[in-house]
Amino acid sequence: MEWLYKLLPRWTVLFDTIYLMVPFVGHLYMKPEQIVGVWEALISRVDPKKVRLVTKKDQINIFKKAYHEHYQVDYSQLEKLKLSSELVNGTVTNSKFHAKVYAASSSFGCEVYSGSANLLIGPSKEVMHFSEIGLSDFEECFLKPLGVSAVVPDQAQVKYSFLLDVENNFSALHPRSTIYSKNYYDLIMHDALPSNI
Repeated sequence: MEWLYKLLPRWTVLFDTIYLMVPFVGHLYMKPEQIVGVWEALISRVDPKKVRLVTKKDQINIFKKAYHEHYQVDYSQLEKLKLSSELVNGTVTNSKFHAKVYAASSSFGCEVYSGSANLLIGPSKEVMHFSEIGLSDFEECFLKPLGVSAVVPDQAQVKYSFLLDVENNFSALHPRSTIYSKNYYDLIMHDALPSNI
């Protein structure tokens, strides 16, 4: 899923909503720490306010069980204390699909990365396709068949600019770097006027 992890910073900056529609996070034969690792890799890369994650309900339960086994902390305690992941809390469950669709949408269009890849870490042989389509086509072809409602972006939503350094070969951090959300938030400038001028 390295390509998805490269697309997420781009999508966060340029698009209103990111859809991650995948039936499986990890696979059946992973150890608890590996399952938690896949989820933590995803959680660390996304802005939960912009992402709509759709997966099977048992995937959430598998994550919570693995989290408990790995950290010896009951995930429901984190939920009660409001310390749980916003991404996990906001997950839409749907048990009747097998498509793997990762996409970003805005009024100007959508980028769709789809194919055979579930959310995994490590090598795997998958067939993926990247395309650009219009918003109405995206809703008709991808959201409606999966029963996912389109997210209407907040009109007052904060917009971003993204600064890359020519001295650093236009790389955000250094050549061949992976950008995590904690890194690219340091590079993002909010496009907003000071409120007390």
